[in-house]
Amino acid sequence: EAYPQPGNAYSFQATPLKVDGSLYFCSPHNIVIALEAETGRERWRHDPNIDTSGVHMLVCRGVSYHESANAETTCSRRVLVATLDARLIALDAETGALCSDFGKDGEVSLLDGLGEVKPGYYLVTSPPAIVGDVAVVGGFVLDNMSVGEPPGLVRGYDVASGRLLWAWDAGRPEEAGVW
Repeated sequence: EAYPQPGNAYSFQATPLKVDGSLYFCSPHNIVIALEAETGRERWRHDPNIDTSGVHMLVCRGVSYHESANAETTCSRRVLVATLDARLIALDAETGALCSDFGKDGEVSLLDGLGEVKPGYYLVTSPPAIVGDVAVVGGFVLDNMSVGEPPGLVRGYDVASGRLLWAWDAGRPEEAGVW
C-alpha cells in the first residue's frame, strides 16, 4: 500500500471474509486482496486505481461475496467492492480478474443518474449487502457543504449483470417521480 496523498488520512477498517480456503479484504485504497487462509500467502490482488480527488478519508470497510448456480455466468464466484470514486466492481474470486459480464467490463458507475457530483461529495466505504442475487449499495454523501449535493440514495444491482434493479431515496419528493 502506498502512502496517502497529502491531505488524506487513511485507516484500515476492513473485516475480511473467509470463504472456503481464502480470505478476501480491501485496503484503504480499495485494493482487493485474496489470501490463502491457512498460510497467509497472497493468491491475487486487484488495484482499481481509484481517483482520490476531494476524498479526505481513505477507508474500505470490506468486500462482499456471491456464488451463482448459473453455469453461464463468467465468474460464478464473485467478490464485489464499492469504491471511494463511486464504482461497483465485480472480480472473479478465483483469479481477481474483472467479471466481463458485470456492467461495463466488470464495473458499474455509481454516479450514473446523480447529476453533477463534485469530487469527494459521493463515495462508498462499506461493502455491498448481498440479498439473494442483489447487491444493495448505499453511499456516503458529503452534505451541508454547499447546495445541490448528490442524494443519499440506496440502490439494488443485479449481482450477475450489474443492472440497476431499484433505487430509493427517503428525501426525494413524490412529485419528482421514481428513480
